Amino acid sequence: MRLTDGEIPDSGERLRDEFLARLSKCAEVMTDLVRAVGLCRPGETKPNRALKTNLNELGKRWHLDANWLRESCFTTVQYYRETGALSYSPPSLALSQPSSLHLPPPEGFPVYFPMSMTRAEYIREVKLEVLKQLREIPILSPGIKTAASAAMPSIIERASEYCRQSEQKLKPKRRQRRLRIKNLERDIDWTVRYQVQRQSFREIALNDGASQDSVEKTVSRTLRELALVPRNPRGRQPGSANWPR
Repeated sequence: MRLTDGEIPDSGERLRDEFLARLSKCAEVMTDLVRAVGLCRPGETKPNRALKTNLNELGKRWHLDANWLRESCFTTVQYYRETGALSYSPPSLALSQPSSLHLPPPEGFPVYFPMSMTRAEYIREVKLEVLKQLREIPILSPGIKTAASAAMPSIIERASEYCRQSEQKLKPKRRQRRLRIKNLERDIDWTVRYQVQRQSFREIALNDGASQDSVEKTVSRTLRELALVPRNPRGRQPGSANWPR
C-alpha cells in the first residue's frame, strides 16, 4: 500500500497496524517472538511471569519498549499458542491483532481471519464443522439431521454476512479528525530500519535518495506518534560481545 498526498483516517490505529505489518518482516524480531510462544499457557488473559519477562526483554532488545507493543506481542503469542497456526503460516504481528483485523464471530461460529483466508475458505470451514457435529451425535434421528441440513443455507448466509462485516472493518474508517501523511509506507519503512534494524539516518538517506534531515525528521515524528523512545544512535549492535541476549 502506498499513499501519496492523501489523508489517513483513524491515523493512530492505522499507523500502528502498518508498523506491526512492517515489523513482521524483520526475521530476527519474529524469531525472538516465536521463542516466547512456548511460555504462553492456554487461556491466559494476561502474561505469566516468565512470558512477561521475555516480552519486556524483547522490547528493550529491539527498542520496542511501549505498552501497546507489549500487548500486541502478547496477543500474538497467545494466538499462535492456542491456534497452532505456526505450523502452516509464518509468524505475523499484524495477523493476530483481533482489535484491528477480525471481528468476534457469531456464537458457535469459528473466527474469520480476512488477512489469512478467503471468504470461500471460511464458508467451507463452516460447512465442514456443521457436518462434523452432525456425524458426532449418532443419537439424532434422520429427521433431525435432515432438518439441520436444510438449515445449511441460512447458516451460510449468516457466515457470509459475518465475513462481509469483517472485511469492511479492514477498510479505512472515516472520522472527522484526520492526519495528513504523505507517504505512510515509506515513513514506516524508514522508522523500522532506524529503530529496529539499526541503520543510521545517513545510510537510509543514501540508499533511498533522500536528504538526511528529511529522514531524521520523519523517523522522529513517526516514533513520537508510536509512543516509542528513539534508540541511542551509538548503542551496541546485535551480535556484539555486550549485546543483551
